[in-house]
Amino acid sequence: MGLIQEYYSACPNNIDWNELLDPNNLGFSDREFFHNWILLKNLITSTKNKIAQAILETPILTQNPLWQTNAYEIRDSVIKLRC
Repeated sequence: MGLIQEYYSACPNNIDWNELLDPNNLGFSDREFFHNWILLKNLITSTKNKIAQAILETPILTQNPLWQTNAYEIRDSVIKLRC
């Protein structure tokens, strides 16, 4: 949990890290623990989605040294690579 807390400490969030780290509250039956766990889960999911979106927006480079434009086609906003 320490690395996760360190990573997200620079991000704006309302997570009460003490609630998540309290050994007496390690369960979803505790309302404050559950609330903070959901906040953390959403923050991690948001980060994962941003990484996936950045990957999807990255141009695909082929082994073609001349970068021939006939290596792919774009149809209905979908890139299709030619074989």
